[in-house]
Amino acid sequence: MTSHASHIVRSSLFTSALLFAACSPQGVIGPDGQLRGADDPAAGTGDDDHPAGPLNPDTLAASPEEHPCFESAQVLTEDRRELAFHYSCEAGPEELEPGKIVWGLVDGGYLRRIESVDVQGTSAYLTTEFASLAEAVTDVEFGEDVVFDEERRVIDFSGRVLDDVEVEGGRSTVTVNTGSLDMDPQINARGSFGFLRLKSVTSRNRIPVSVDMETHFHSDGPTDRAQVVEIESFSKPFTLKVGPVRVRGRLDSKVSIGFVHNSDGPVDVTSRFTGNGVIEMGGTYYMPSTWNPHWNPNFTGTVTELQPDGDSTWNGRVYLITEGQVYVDGEPGGDSRFEIGNTASSDSDCEAVTWNNSGGITGQTTMRLRVLGRNVNHDFPALDIEADSKTGTIEHDAPPVGCLDDDEYGVCEPVASISCGDAISGDTSGIEAVPAMDAYPCNVGNYDSAELVYEWVATSATAEFSLVDATPTELNHDLFVLDGGEGQCSAAQCVAHGFNSVEFDAVPGRTYYLVVDGFYEETGPFQARLDCN
Repeated sequence: MTSHASHIVRSSLFTSALLFAACSPQGVIGPDGQLRGADDPAAGTGDDDHPAGPLNPDTLAASPEEHPCFESAQVLTEDRRELAFHYSCEAGPEELEPGKIVWGLVDGGYLRRIESVDVQGTSAYLTTEFASLAEAVTDVEFGEDVVFDEERRVIDFSGRVLDDVEVEGGRSTVTVNTGSLDMDPQINARGSFGFLRLKSVTSRNRIPVSVDMETHFHSDGPTDRAQVVEIESFSKPFTLKVGPVRVRGRLDSKVSIGFVHNSDGPVDVTSRFTGNGVIEMGGTYYMPSTWNPHWNPNFTGTVTELQPDGDSTWNGRVYLITEGQVYVDGEPGGDSRFEIGNTASSDSDCEAVTWNNSGGITGQTTMRLRVLGRNVNHDFPALDIEADSKTGTIEHDAPPVGCLDDDEYGVCEPVASISCGDAISGDTSGIEAVPAMDAYPCNVGNYDSAELVYEWVATSATAEFSLVDATPTELNHDLFVLDGGEGQCSAAQCVAHGFNSVEFDAVPGRTYYLVVDGFYEETGPFQARLDCN
């Protein structure tokens, strides 16, 4: 199965495929067999030394695979020095001689100069060395448009759950609500060979790209998660024709999606990034060592404004990775790696939550060329485009936990623990009640009277603490819920208030303190109940 997610790898590496196949000596080979510069009078490029072409006299006019007795070919060693050809007749191996350049498409392709031949019956075992197209052909021009897929496709990763793990207080999840990547490369290459030299080769890749990602990050407690998940791996062979010689190539590519999800507490946030553009890359290589690269990346996009739910510091990222490696006649060529992603964060202080959200594309492509054992590589400039970025501030409706002065509001000690479904009886005029907390930031009022406090370790996500048969006109008790996540019972940590009952959301595993306090100076007996869903 193929996808346009891997197209960006294919197109960006195709240039290196052609150039690798085309590489020739730096100059020419003179009559004495020595490598010489193009301007060296002894280079021997006169008419008397110039073969008619299009094949160099050393090159086999046809691939051994085209022999009528040919049965199979094998590349026997990883360095591709050892080849084997098997025929159904004894006449088959006779054309294979030391010094000849042999080429073919079987087993990943090969373009090699024969060093020695060992004929065993109808089989020939060859020891070879690297040969370039410039040594195999002469006075040849080529032009190729390569299409890897006949129909256009979009990779859709909507609904993919990238992570779902247990954390303190509940779960941490990362889900791609909407995800699609569309790439449609357009590839064109041209080149020209003289006698024992590559005059020039040009390749242009134009890559239209479009991405849409909406990701939901959630955690019920502290989380620190990062992972890369492979979506698809792909290997695609291709064939090029330069004069009479055919070249076999292969492109290996992999598409993955990664994420980062880091928070020091509960968080809920959705981030979206849409982007599109055209990346043009390629260039011309002139022998002996001149690059004239073409590099014109353009990419724009839009990110959404964030609405983080929670007072935690959070960092999140989701990104697509495309990686690839090209091989030509079995030899490694260029490699490429691109990331298209969305990065967001939020930071809470006692006044507000500050957030930022950005999206863009980064990457690196390297062309790897080999010239008679010498590497002539070209690194394109690192791609780093921020397509869009937004920042914003959301003020708190109430100060977060830990932002208020415990001394100002007072601290408390629970008199007992309570569980879901429990009914309790108490008396704020009794010996256990103390006037430790006189005010609460979640409700304006005077609570100088004594209160009773009960500790609850949450076992559900919602709960209701209520007075049973309350008579507020006779005895005015109010109810408060304090968040004990900071490890202290304090009125400053008030998260909910009610008169006869209070419903509130809870984080399972977290400690909460449930308070019955008399308004102003009112005290007396009560009954209360904790119900959970």
